[in-house]
Amino acid sequence: MRLLATVWLAATFTAAAMAQSYPQKPVRLVVPFAAGSATDIVARLLAQGLSERMKGTFVVEDRPSNELLRAEGLDPRHDTLYGIYQGVPLPDRSSLDPPLLPDKITIFVEPLQEDFPDLDELREEIRLTVLHEIAHYFGMDEEDIEDLGY
Repeated sequence: MRLLATVWLAATFTAAAMAQSYPQKPVRLVVPFAAGSATDIVARLLAQGLSERMKGTFVVEDRPSNELLRAEGLDPRHDTLYGIYQGVPLPDRSSLDPPLLPDKITIFVEPLQEDFPDLDELREEIRLTVLHEIAHYFGMDEEDIEDLGY
């Protein structure tokens, strides 16, 4: 059942994202590790693949700032984020709204690498994190996403 939900989620969001021409603005992924390291390679492959599939620019960052963690209700001493969507979810938008700031999905590579030292596990968690953040773009909250197994 979980595999079916995963396949459905990936197919639905990818098709919907492509239909919406998401993202229309850059999504940054900044890699803090040496060129050629495993993390650098994975992040660059991720950014390239996402850019080609979703017709946008993707960038990775090192780690979330303490201010961002606190703003998200997290304790910087004990909590971290693997990724975050910042923007107005698609269902909350109206053609009557003034121009919006660009949406942004940020993936934080250091916490991912620390928690997933195995390259295959790292790839899978990056995939899940990107799907999780795209789900927020489509208006799903944490509970909705968790119900799908993400």
